[in-house]
Amino acid sequence: MANPILNKAREQNLAEPREESNVKLEFSKELLTELQNNTFIGRCEEYVIGHIGKVLETLDLVKIAGVDPFQLRMKAFPLSLLMDAKKWWMNEGDGNIST
Repeated sequence: MANPILNKAREQNLAEPREESNVKLEFSKELLTELQNNTFIGRCEEYVIGHIGKVLETLDLVKIAGVDPFQLRMKAFPLSLLMDAKKWWMNEGDGNIST
């Protein structure tokens, strides 16, 4: 299951992402609820690939004019993290992930 999800993500990221990190997005209540219903805390027993796959599937349904999918993912993904996973993202993930 993990390989098709990761392959799809890689295929979609072959295009160069825009460097506009200051893109301001406003997410609907429904999207925020969906992301928060699928949170990742960072425990060993959690399935990180499954979490990423669910977030990608959710975000694939969202299309915003002028915003490429990479930008959308990088802005929305942190909203699906809590506790240790959120701390990791804030300390090491944000700004260090390019694809």
